[in-house]
Amino acid sequence: MYALDAPLTKTIVGEAKTQADLEAEHSKDQFAAFLKYLRLQPNPSLVVGVPWQAKATARTLLQNLCRRFDAQNVQIVIVDDVEDYP
Repeated sequence: MYALDAPLTKTIVGEAKTQADLEAEHSKDQFAAFLKYLRLQPNPSLVVGVPWQAKATARTLLQNLCRRFDAQNVQIVIVDDVEDYP
């Protein structure tokens, strides 16, 4: 998912991953590309949907990538299949 508003004040990229996907090099490269792009956008967010068992893995992976690519300004939102949303 990719969303932005006009005039540009918010940019959101969203992705869903399985546990196995999170461990794949392709996914790490994909997240790195998203973060490199988002860090240059206004009010950036990366939303990642994962199974509840993969939430900690996703958080650790994304925190490490944010540090590596100087993307600490990107809001990371991890959604799992257990949380109750209105």
